Amino acid sequence: MAEEKSLVLLLFLAISIVVILAVGIWLIVQYTRHPTFTITDLSVPISNGNSTSMAGQNGSLSYTLEIKNRNEASPVHYNDILLTFHYNQDIAGKNTIDGFRQGNGKTTKVLVDHVDINATVWRPLQDAIASNKTAQMMVDLWTTIGVPWRRRTVHLGMHLQGRVQIGSDGKISGKKKNVKLVLAVGIWLIVEYNRYPTFTITDLSVPISSNGTSMAGQNGSLSYTLVIKNRNNVSPIHYHDILLRFYYNQDTAGENTIDGFSQGSGKTTKVIIDHVDINATVWMQDAIATNKTAQVMVDLWTTTGVPWRRSTVHQGMHLQGRVEIGSDGKISGKKKTVKLGHRSKK
Repeated sequence: MAEEKSLVLLLFLAISIVVILAVGIWLIVQYTRHPTFTITDLSVPISNGNSTSMAGQNGSLSYTLEIKNRNEASPVHYNDILLTFHYNQDIAGKNTIDGFRQGNGKTTKVLVDHVDINATVWRPLQDAIASNKTAQMMVDLWTTIGVPWRRRTVHLGMHLQGRVQIGSDGKISGKKKNVKLVLAVGIWLIVEYNRYPTFTITDLSVPISSNGTSMAGQNGSLSYTLVIKNRNNVSPIHYHDILLRFYYNQDTAGENTIDGFSQGSGKTTKVIIDHVDINATVWMQDAIATNKTAQVMVDLWTTTGVPWRRSTVHQGMHLQGRVEIGSDGKISGKKKTVKLGHRSKK
């Protein structure tokens, strides 16, 4: 008996390791498909090609940003891209690149532009190049990308960062004359993830006849209550439009769009009570009358914006939950609520 338990335990551990490895490999593969952003040129004008200070003059820097879509199968849609240039922790200048669509097949887009430098930063930057023959600038990039996946679009907020070393000629110094921007948030993302809002269906009901018999053939609707909690004590959250879609037997029963809104910080709660007209071909009354139960799938899509430092982090969310309807037309089971979770990859 003890040997059988040990064998079962070993089998369980082996399966767990395989699953963890599979998920890890999948994540690595998925990450490598994200687009890359590289500063291939950044230059600050200096006087007569030498390092003499140009303090007191207005200035600008020019840059070249190369964006590669490394996914051979899927195109990428970029929302507006915000580029911020820092020097000595001060903002030197900002530039916004209008959103665009980039085709698949490992395509490359090259953007050449310039940024006007804040006058209070221009003098120290020029003096550093003149005195030290070098200056270091930090480049921050913020955007949200949309990648087609199955029948929908997956949205991902990205914050990338890179340090650019400027030489005495006002251009990128070092052997490599380009700087690939990398994820800037790392562990912060893991911490912030636990602060993301929660979405819970606290009530969902389908009208039934007084004796519990079928109401098939009649127009129908279901009512629901959605509770949205911001668990972040510090930051408010802005929600773009929220799409709620209800399924029965893999068919779309109905959907509803909740207008975007802002939710304050301090673990605030917003309660939304509404109803959805049910597609006549998907009306579930017969299942409730015959089987005393029916299962409804709820899908939720939205994009949230959370202030971080001097910018806003955008994150696409796709959540899902299964709701069991009892013979009374309401949520059945001990727990009368259903917390929506991340969509299963199955």
